[in-house]
Amino acid sequence: MQNKFGDMLKKLIQFTNIKLNVIAYHIGYDISYISKWANNTSQPTKKHIERINDTLSSIFAEEIIHKDYAYLFLKEFNIHEPLPTKDIQRFLHTQINNLLNNAYYCSHENFSHSQSNNDIILNSTTIVGRTNIYEFFCHKLAPIINKITPKLEIFITMDILTLLQQKKFFSFLDCCNLTDRQIDIHIGCNLSTLANSDEKLIYSLYKFLNKYFYVNFYIYEDKFFNNSNIFLVKNAFAIQYSLHLDKSIDICTFINNEKIINEIQKRISDTFFNSPIILQPKKEIILNSFHPFFYLNKNFTIFITNGFEFFLPKKSYLKMIDLCKQQNLTDETIASLKNLQIMWEEQFEKNPISFILPELNLMDYIQKGKVIFGDLKYQTTPQEREEQLSYLIQSMYKNPLIDIYLMSQQENVNDINYYKLSYYSNQKIAYFKKNKYLLNKYHLPIYFLKNSLLIQKFDMLFSKFKQTNFVHKYTAEKIENLYLANKSLLHRIMESQYHT
Repeated sequence: MQNKFGDMLKKLIQFTNIKLNVIAYHIGYDISYISKWANNTSQPTKKHIERINDTLSSIFAEEIIHKDYAYLFLKEFNIHEPLPTKDIQRFLHTQINNLLNNAYYCSHENFSHSQSNNDIILNSTTIVGRTNIYEFFCHKLAPIINKITPKLEIFITMDILTLLQQKKFFSFLDCCNLTDRQIDIHIGCNLSTLANSDEKLIYSLYKFLNKYFYVNFYIYEDKFFNNSNIFLVKNAFAIQYSLHLDKSIDICTFINNEKIINEIQKRISDTFFNSPIILQPKKEIILNSFHPFFYLNKNFTIFITNGFEFFLPKKSYLKMIDLCKQQNLTDETIASLKNLQIMWEEQFEKNPISFILPELNLMDYIQKGKVIFGDLKYQTTPQEREEQLSYLIQSMYKNPLIDIYLMSQQENVNDINYYKLSYYSNQKIAYFKKNKYLLNKYHLPIYFLKNSLLIQKFDMLFSKFKQTNFVHKYTAEKIENLYLANKSLLHRIMESQYHT
């Protein structure tokens, strides 16, 4: 067994024959750092090791699958678990991640970090060429950004939809610590670009917000600052850039003069905050005033990733209300729960509503039964989940306008493409809701869509979901037959997880 991180890393590199520049590209470090790690002359910092190991595991697992080395890998690294028949890449990712983490924490060498990325101090400079600029952002700026605590605030005057088409611009975020501090990014959106965008680009925006789940994005209409060409990290540095014809950054100047930064900061922040905001993160929904207003509309599209918190049996609501009282939650939360129960019974028995659920998220709920409502976190029992499925089937028979769509997983499951961002729309009002079980105090769980065009675009996106060949519509009869055929299996799955 390897007892040093460098030894394990070198063995994986040699086994897969991956070039160091490929690894460097994906994890955002210079090749010289990878070489030092593999030779045990340096070591990643503990602060970033989880992200680095997760990325390394993805790279190595993908290469092993590509070369059909899976069985050889088990033998070479003395792993005695059998190779699964499904999702082999995820299995390999887990095994490699365990090897790297164990090797890292078993290492007993004391490494000096005096020359590490955290100690980089940059002087004002100009960078020319998009490749050099990309490397500058990932290798020079990201380490500086990682030193800023407890709150990081970034202003970017460029159109977010244009940047998403550039692919590489936001790669610097992959090199940043996103989880244990507040990160607010203020960025522009060109409404003309939004109006002309297709479903593919809007889906890229959804996946972007989903991927950088721990960042609070504030998106503004950019008409007052779209020619400013500024990237500003508050109280730290500014970058002024020029654009090529294809809208990629061609030349940029890094500025760290405190007086100049303060001047830029004042002008840019004032311009942003006086611009119409089209997507706004919030700490919470004002339940008692918002929910009745939202649910009194007549047509709904709901994309659910946080657990299927609808069609709960009456006794579940009563238990949730008791739990609110035990936890001394507000009267507003209790009143809103009661209102929601009534609205489900009255409104949704006759109004059209479309639920879209990713298979993996639905399976996650069947196993864990976690419901989030305001500040309340509630885990349903297996019996309640069975009653909920029965209630859903009865409601669908009663109201044929209720549609259930189930999305099969098309991509390998990892933290990037696992759906964590739910969408709720009544065609006039819309919001995204993050899974609160994954958040901490730094992360705002709600995105309100404040622009009718943006709502229209996301409504169209999720409507298009229903027409793709990897989304299947389930009638009440089909759900009932599926439920009855698998009732015993589902019950065992729910019971095993509930008692874990």
